[in-house]
Amino acid sequence: MSDKSNHILMMKGIDVCGTKRAHDILIVITSGNQIYIIDPTIWQFFPQAKSILVSVSSNIDNALGKIQTIYGGQWSKNEEIIEMSANEEKKYLDIISQNVHENLK
Repeated sequence: MSDKSNHILMMKGIDVCGTKRAHDILIVITSGNQIYIIDPTIWQFFPQAKSILVSVSSNIDNALGKIQTIYGGQWSKNEEIIEMSANEEKKYLDIISQNVHENLK
């Protein structure tokens, strides 16, 4: 990662959009406390979405509220990613890239 002070949380939702399905999204908190909600597979629930960037916030409580409003269901922190090796970063980026490309077909 280019900025080692970034903090990444993987959030797990259940009963997302009333479907009883589970879903994962990422919350990236930058060193400047900007909070980005990113959904690499947003098209599973929102086929017309134009971007995997769901929202930007300056407050974690607001960000979590936006997730709840947009997706519904119940959300919890699934994994916290503080530092990762270049190989781990490549693995995550490959997974995200594959998910994006699969949903663009």
